Amino acid sequence: MKSILVASPVQQKPDILQRHLASLLALKVDEAELSFLFVDDNRDPESKAWLRRFVGRHPRVAIEEWKEAGQDYAKDEITHYWDASPFSKSGR
Repeated sequence: MKSILVASPVQQKPDILQRHLASLLALKVDEAELSFLFVDDNRDPESKAWLRRFVGRHPRVAIEEWKEAGQDYAKDEITHYWDASPFSKSGR
């Protein structure tokens, strides 16, 4: 069986994170095993709690707590503006 790993840094408001995690649970992947790796860079305790709840709802989830002080990313009503540093967290 094939495996798919979805890995990403996570720093998001609780209401948006909740919707994102719900969309991940709704993914349908035939003939592959879906796993998740989140690098938790959240500052909001409620967002951290949403990630922990996700662990209980999916059998293959890992969460790495990011210990270093992170930087906020810039965003507006249309998009997010990322530099490479948040993504390097998931590739370590």
